[in-house]
Formats: sequence, C-alpha cells, structure tokens
Amino acid sequence: MRRRRVHIPPFALRDGTCRGNAHGAFSDTPCSWKTFNDVHDFTQEQLFSGSRDNTVRLWDVATGKESHKSKIPQNLVTCAKWLPGEPLVAQGSEDLTLRIWDTRTQLKCAQTLGGYVYFPLSLDVSQDGLYLLTGCKGFNHTGCESKLWDRRTGKVLQEFRGHTQDTVGCCFLPSESPDRSPTHVATASKDRTIKIWDGATGDVVDTLLVDGGMFTCLVSGTWAADSVAGTATGWQKPGSGQRSPCVAYCATTFWGGVYVYDSSHEVIAQRAAVAE
Repeated sequence: MRRRRVHIPPFALRDGTCRGNAHGAFSDTPCSWKTFNDVHDFTQEQLFSGSRDNTVRLWDVATGKESHKSKIPQNLVTCAKWLPGEPLVAQGSEDLTLRIWDTRTQLKCAQTLGGYVYFPLSLDVSQDGLYLLTGCKGFNHTGCESKLWDRRTGKVLQEFRGHTQDTVGCCFLPSESPDRSPTHVATASKDRTIKIWDGATGDVVDTLLVDGGMFTCLVSGTWAADSVAGTATGWQKPGSGQRSPCVAYCATTFWGGVYVYDSSHEVIAQRAAVAE
C-alpha cells in the first residue's frame, strides 16, 4: 500500500463553478455532484429525484412536470443513480437500506438490499449495471466503510475499511480497456483522503492526502472533463504543454476545491479552495 501527499499544482479550471444539488447545500460548497447520466435515464427523457421528505419522484424533462411519485416512511434519501441502459434507479436511505426503483411501473420498489449498520451516503453503479458501490456514514474510525454489492444475488461481495470519517464519495474506476470490467474502486472521505482499493481483495493500493478541506463527493469517468471544463480533449497538464491523459475521477472539497485526477492518480487540474 502506498500513502502519499499529493502536490496540487497552481492550475485553475478554465470554466466557472461546480455547484451541488443536494438538499441543504449552501454557499459554493459542492455538497454533491450529479452528472447528466446520474439523474437522467438513458433516453434522457426522464429525471429522478429524492428528498428527505421520504419521497422519490420521476419528472418529464420536456415538460418539467412530475410524472410519478412514491413515498415510503423513513426513506430519507441520501444518494441515487440510474443503472446504465436500464429503466432502473438505485437509491440509498437513512433507514439503512439500498433500493432499486423500476420506472416502468410508476416507481415501484423492485429490490431492497439491507444489512447496513451505518447508512449509505454515496453510491455508484458499474457500467454493466451488475454491481453497486456505496460509501457509509461514520465517525472516529467507526463505520465509514464502503460496500460492493452484487445486484443479482443481493449479497455484499467486498467491504473496504480504512477511512476515519464519513465516506462521502465512491466510484468504480475506468478500466484501461473498454471491454474489461473495473478492477479498482475509489472512495473519498471527510478525513481528507481518497483511497484506491483492489476490488477483488479489499486491500488499499493507494492513499491520497490533499490539503484542501474535507472531501464532499467523488465522480468517475472521462465525462468529468466535460462537466468541469467544457471539453474532455483540450486540457493542458500543468507545466507539460501537452494534453492531459484520460480523466479517471474528480473530487470536490467542503471549501469549494475541485481536483481532477488521471489514471495514475496524479492531479491534472484543480479549482482552488475558497478557504481552509
């Protein structure tokens, strides 16, 4: 296992801000970062939302009107993501469950996964839609774990333990080859670290320490460059004068910092934090 402190180069993102859409977000703190594919279905015609009022809702993108709503007592929604290419949405809750919603049936719960001691705060879905990754609430080394689920069996395949505070972001890392399943996952925590894990063994293979405040979310994929800077191909790696490698993942911090990493876990771009 490597543990290293990352040097953040003085390089600013060329475009504006990254704003969260979580309930209770304030100031410029990116509390959550949802990509277009996180909240929209694969047809880009529907949008899914969840709230602390115990409801999940489906919206018609064209009209902006609510099409369906479902309410389950104590379902305080903490995270959600569409399954790639399917009319299904995974959703985490403070009631210690992970639910799969079927949007073809007017938002009926198709599957419920339990077994949490500390509720899920963050969520990602593998590109084949077969595996779910969640990061959990925790404090002072208690809880804070991430769980890798097999959606077909409803069983936990692996747990990743090592963070000391809330695991506020998690993601499957892109494979080097598009026809290969991801073998590593990443998690971000309020303990100011990002950890890279071996998905098969559960071992930590790298720990990144960043002096930019507590992390608030983590997202994966080459699309991250589109979301932050307007293009995935035109970025310049600081000091190199050449295009950056493929964006592997992007993280944000409590004070508004945005850090973009390549597949070697090096920072290739950043937006500096407002304060520390």
